[in-house]
Amino acid sequence: MFTDTDSFYYSFTGDLTNSIQRQYYQSKDPEYKEKPLWKRIDDRFFWNKFMLSELISLQEPLCDPWIIPVIQGFVQIEQCWIDIIDDARISICRSGTKWKRKIINDAYLKHILEFSCPDLTYVSFDFHEYCRGMRFENVSVLIESIQDIIRDMRYCWTDSEGLICDQRGVFRVNCVDCLDRTNIVQTALAKTVMDIQFNKLGLLPPEGVLPAGCRRIFQMLWANNGDIISRQYSGTVALKGDYTRTGERRIAGMMKDGYHSANRYYMNRFKDAFRQATIDLMMGNPVTEDIHAVTPEREEADPESEINEQEHHERMKQLIEDCKKILIPDTEVVLGGWALIDADPVTGDPDKQDMDAILILTKDSYFVAEYDDQTDRIIKYQHVMLEDLERIELVSFSNKLNLFLRIVIYQPSLNLGPEPGVFKSKHYCLRLHYSVYGQSGYFHMFRSTNTRFFNNMAVPINSEEEAAESLKAICETFKVALSVKELNVPIFEGKLERRKSKMPLSQVGVRAGVFEATE
Repeated sequence: MFTDTDSFYYSFTGDLTNSIQRQYYQSKDPEYKEKPLWKRIDDRFFWNKFMLSELISLQEPLCDPWIIPVIQGFVQIEQCWIDIIDDARISICRSGTKWKRKIINDAYLKHILEFSCPDLTYVSFDFHEYCRGMRFENVSVLIESIQDIIRDMRYCWTDSEGLICDQRGVFRVNCVDCLDRTNIVQTALAKTVMDIQFNKLGLLPPEGVLPAGCRRIFQMLWANNGDIISRQYSGTVALKGDYTRTGERRIAGMMKDGYHSANRYYMNRFKDAFRQATIDLMMGNPVTEDIHAVTPEREEADPESEINEQEHHERMKQLIEDCKKILIPDTEVVLGGWALIDADPVTGDPDKQDMDAILILTKDSYFVAEYDDQTDRIIKYQHVMLEDLERIELVSFSNKLNLFLRIVIYQPSLNLGPEPGVFKSKHYCLRLHYSVYGQSGYFHMFRSTNTRFFNNMAVPINSEEEAAESLKAICETFKVALSVKELNVPIFEGKLERRKSKMPLSQVGVRAGVFEATE
């Protein structure tokens, strides 16, 4: 169970749960060396304690060699001209996946204000503002502002004679909802402390620069640390890992981040409940997830209907691929393609369940193709440059509004006559606002189909919440493309404003034009 992963570690002789400084002070206790290893450790990092509880409860010295504490975290040792050891431990007190636990911002700040301790410094850093446009090196602004705190905090230094100096504090670094920005800041802090230590040891002159070989190993260690911890909490490797690993933000790294963002959505939506339940069982905590509610048992399926469904999914995938081949030049980099439903209040059919639009995003623009299921072909498409994208909205509206719009537009009568329960549900839509020749007022609007594709596999969408999540995943991919081009396009989530889009003229060669498809 533990050896098949890259997250768990144990030692027969050493304490992996306590820092060197804690172990030094513990060793001053005359009884310390007489205690078995498992009684010296910090229980906050004893991940398999519940699993060993029957052995522990015996209070039998013969059991002590069999009680081996396991930690979760990351350990890596590399050698260069200066040995570097990098390790991290995760407390069992907040065990779990990213989306099920890391909601603490308001409570954390509230407790800090109430505690009102002179030894506690709270520093807020707007990562998005300072580092927008992939300028992650601007984290140095934060590091420079807290240089005095870093130096006053010191570090543990021991030699054969004993303790030279001790560490007098810790940094807790967290972002509201991001593992990756946290890792970038922690890497910068660790690099600063390491430079101070090397100065004290005489390995670096004052204001000296870390040798290239040592710097590469340091960056590799922290990038690996970020990947492992990110897998533990979100199921994928870290985003922005190319910067941690190389010190540079590259377009290839941004492209991979788009893939991993979608991967995280999938892990969160379909697998995190099971991962959390497994962790709770291992820790002896009550299992809070209703696993059967997450994935209800399937009734015995009709083989013929399954075949038809599979054929439908394959057809959707093929249409997306065909659109890419037909519409996208070979020089363009495709970031994503999605089969969607037109949700425009004028052109869309609110009762439609099957795809009638295909959205394709490249690193420079996006394409919207209109599909006619009667003739089984793309009848027209529109091309919009990302520079002309003004705003992205993830909006919701009730079926009542949807029905009202449909009747006003398509029927002369206002005989509503809704089906039972039609007013209770909500639809979620993605709306992309763009301009034509600098003139605003145009947008594309989509609903999710009942299927989305992940890693080339069809994943069913069974609720409006899941539909909203699938649209959020599209938003995440747009964020990546906009970040690469350093475009600041606001993304809004909320209720729908009642409006209709201007209809662009059929123009060939304009930055946002409609093109009629021919046989």
